[in-house]
Amino acid sequence: MRIFLDVGSYQGQTINRVLNPIFGIDIIYGFEPSPTSYLIVRKRFRKKKRVTVLNFGLWNETCSKMLYYEGTRGATIFCDYVTIRKVAEKDAECSFVKASDWFKSKLSSNDEIFLKLNCEGCECDIVNDLLDTGEFNKVKAVLIDYDVRKSPSQSYKQKELEDRLAKLNITNVYNYMGKSRIEVLRKVLGQSLNLR
Repeated sequence: MRIFLDVGSYQGQTINRVLNPIFGIDIIYGFEPSPTSYLIVRKRFRKKKRVTVLNFGLWNETCSKMLYYEGTRGATIFCDYVTIRKVAEKDAECSFVKASDWFKSKLSSNDEIFLKLNCEGCECDIVNDLLDTGEFNKVKAVLIDYDVRKSPSQSYKQKELEDRLAKLNITNVYNYMGKSRIEVLRKVLGQSLNLR
């Protein structure tokens, strides 16, 4: 099975792109801890049988955390996160599941797994958890938006993770930031299908 994991679905922009039949994705899981955003994305894809939207985020532990700026594009668990999306500021207690536990219970090593991380500062913790537990080996490619750079208390984690990946000779992690993200998504999903 070709499986796409959209960690930080927000309102489903990436899910909408990945639904394109050209990519041959069999199952899409959207992870969205924000109650407001979850309702939007669930409603948007309720008739799409390939899409399952889950009302929790992935992280490096299973817990409840305060989500700051809930319902906005910059919703985060880090109170020092710098975002311009401070309109309609509100916070909400949200659920998180340890990424490696979810991987162990739901994914097989026979699956072809693509992981997109745009989760406002949790991305490095998730990748490190998957590396620590060996669950990272199930992943064909990771698309990562290093949002940790927007949080002074977390920003050091980007370099630490990049150094760790380099030391382990891991080359299947792609920067998924800025205007080039659509091109990166097409490239990564198309590579294994030999799409040009």
